[in-house]
Amino acid sequence: MKKREFHRLIERYEQGIATQKENQLLDEFYQSFQTGEGDRYHLLDAKKDQLHGEIYATISKRLFGKEEKTPDTPLPSKEMGPYQQMETWRVRNARSIQWRRMAVAASVILIAMVSFLIYEKIEPEEAASIPVAQINRVTEKGQKLMVRLADGTMIHLNADSWLSFPQKFTGDERRVRLVGEAFFEVAKDPDKPFIVETEHISTTVLGTEFNVYAVKGERAAVTLVEGRVKVQQGANNVYLEPDDRLTYDPEIQELKKQVVNTEKWTAWKEGVLTFDHMTVVEVIPVLEKWYGVTITLENAAIGKCMISSGTYKNESLEHVLQSFRLMFNKNIDFEIENKEVMIKGNPCNNP
Repeated sequence: MKKREFHRLIERYEQGIATQKENQLLDEFYQSFQTGEGDRYHLLDAKKDQLHGEIYATISKRLFGKEEKTPDTPLPSKEMGPYQQMETWRVRNARSIQWRRMAVAASVILIAMVSFLIYEKIEPEEAASIPVAQINRVTEKGQKLMVRLADGTMIHLNADSWLSFPQKFTGDERRVRLVGEAFFEVAKDPDKPFIVETEHISTTVLGTEFNVYAVKGERAAVTLVEGRVKVQQGANNVYLEPDDRLTYDPEIQELKKQVVNTEKWTAWKEGVLTFDHMTVVEVIPVLEKWYGVTITLENAAIGKCMISSGTYKNESLEHVLQSFRLMFNKNIDFEIENKEVMIKGNPCNNP
């Protein structure tokens, strides 16, 4: 039965002109839904009774502005078809005009509820063609976010990043898009590969833990913690094992794989900042994104100062900058005003 035909039967019933055969057909549809031909279409009787009561109470509250007690007459029997049940509602509430108004509203709600659920049963192929909603999650500078996907995959989204994914995965793959940085804990599903698309590379996995860095204008990178992944860049396919890190430089179109300490590249999700042989000018964008500030150098030469190493767990920006000041023998100083930071001082002795 097509959806429009089903709606036409409902309209004929509401107008009181449905034939006995049409009434029987509607009742048969409801009975097949009610008894269930699989777990997908089965509702517990207790849940249905509860739903009736909730509909009754909700309509009462909307009509009268308060909760009304359900009439003492029994609820419609579960053995009845939906339309027989609705008629029982009408009889049950015929004592007053207000209760009749409630019964009509309840009938409409029940028809909508049953129509929606039966629609999935009548035309699954038509329902499958409805586009799946796409969800976007965006983090600002200084913000991080945990995202759980429909398949159970957990994603730690770093600051200043964008993630796009479907409300539910359909077909034979699980595909998401990323701009920025995220750490993925992918739920295992051998039949549905998980694919992370970025501007320059895509990463395919079945179930694993890995970090993807895809900040616009910078080198892209995939760091594998657990499992095995395939990274595709154009016609190139590179397979990574645990502790492998693959980088791609779009300017020179170079792929480079090396073995690393993955903690260095994934500690951010635990609130840990790490710096290892980075200049101040390289550290500045990291701090700006992490703390949501704008940093300016009073003297451009300060940018060449080298930070040999540093690890900071959930530390304030002031604490981090103070450690830099001590590291550079107090040659530099800083001022913080709201979200604006000025680093000033003399060039460092170290090259």
